[in-house]
Amino acid sequence: MTREDVEQRVRLRGEPSARAILGCAVRLDPVLTEEFAWGWVAYLVPQEPGDCARRYDRVGFACERGHGRVEVVGTKGLADARRLGVGDLGPQ
Repeated sequence: MTREDVEQRVRLRGEPSARAILGCAVRLDPVLTEEFAWGWVAYLVPQEPGDCARRYDRVGFACERGHGRVEVVGTKGLADARRLGVGDLGPQ
């Protein structure tokens, strides 16, 4: 699986959740995508800055390298990805 594959999966699977969380139309910001030994974290952000009435400015999604499973990651960072069982998260 490539970075482009991951970003496409996050767009397709994460967009409905991100729209509900942020309360506006969203897009993937490729600059924010991070790669780790276990997979990636990619972020959906408002299409237009200032459009969303919510306090969050992005929604993160973890994508597991082995299975391609996509899960929303909480705002407290990658510590929430531990519950996915996707292995080593790298340095803390």
